[in-house]
Amino acid sequence: MESFATAIKILRGADTQEAFAAKLGVTQATVSRWEAAEMEPPALVVVGLGETLALSPRWRRRLRRSLAVAKREAS
Repeated sequence: MESFATAIKILRGADTQEAFAAKLGVTQATVSRWEAAEMEPPALVVVGLGETLALSPRWRRRLRRSLAVAKREAS
């Protein structure tokens, strides 16, 4: 399973970090920190990502699992 950082990079695709951040209502610095695995978003933000980006249920599960793994590894 890919990390949350990798999943965000895949979802961002060809968008710049700034354009992607604008879609999500966060700053470019936040997207940069997510992609660098310096910061993990709260669970509510992950839910919002799925809704804002109209992700399939499969992608939503992948994001939640990636975030859960990252939180376990951090503790």
